[in-house]
Amino acid sequence: MKTICALRRFLACFSAALAWCLLLRAQIQAADAFRQDRILVKPSSNQITNVHTSLGARVLRKWPRFGNLQVVEVPAGNSATNLIQQYKSSGSVEYAEPDYIGTLGDHNSPNDPSYTDGTLWGLNNTGQNGGTAGADIDAPEGWHYRTDASDVIVAVIDSGIRYTHEDLAKNMWRNPGEIAGNQFDDDNNVYIDDV
Repeated sequence: MKTICALRRFLACFSAALAWCLLLRAQIQAADAFRQDRILVKPSSNQITNVHTSLGARVLRKWPRFGNLQVVEVPAGNSATNLIQQYKSSGSVEYAEPDYIGTLGDHNSPNDPSYTDGTLWGLNNTGQNGGTAGADIDAPEGWHYRTDASDVIVAVIDSGIRYTHEDLAKNMWRNPGEIAGNQFDDDNNVYIDDV
């Protein structure tokens, strides 16, 4: 049981971190602002040291845990954009890109009274009602990244769902193979009128 709980916590943290990174990446690329004095490079060959030397570039930092991602200083007389193209044409990098500058904006908080009064602490636990701050799924961070998933179908395996709820009603999936109220199994799945 402890292993399952630890795995759930890990997955929740990993999902939140991934959503946060994707959010930040989308925001900063939208702003199109990046550092002019350095770029990010991910080597694909062990010839990368020779490429650094030939371009007069200096590695400022390496992240071995992320495929040896490197922060590379743009040498005097060169530009970040030009250096990126030089690395790409070297054939020794998986990618080279700007080091984008990001800022965090406001997130979209729901107007659900249970969220604002802290009852739904599993979404955003600030320690309200004596809880443990941060023991949640980081929903606001995810909502900041995305609040619409109209192309995603979610199946609820539970005892039921209140499909008339204001947040769910217009998003409920309807079975296109079934005609409601005709007392016939139109989609041939053994259930009558399962709209």
